[in-house]
Amino acid sequence: MIISRVVVTLIDVTDRNRSRKHWRESEERYALAVRGATAMVSGLGFAIPIGFIILRWKNMLGYKEEDIYDTPDEWMGRVHAEAY
Repeated sequence: MIISRVVVTLIDVTDRNRSRKHWRESEERYALAVRGATAMVSGLGFAIPIGFIILRWKNMLGYKEEDIYDTPDEWMGRVHAEAY
């Protein structure tokens, strides 16, 4: 048997890899900002409000990590009503 033809498919993944690299760098910067923050941080993701209270913020107020849950209800319960 003699092979007379070969089919080769090439896919350029340069853009995909570049996008992944930028996404990873963006996540790293965000994580660094969150870890370094001294105040409460809230975000909005997937059209669902996500609030979380940073450990440093808890410590600044004299709470232990387990004293305050990282949930939107917990967060909103500590914000003055006129602030939102």
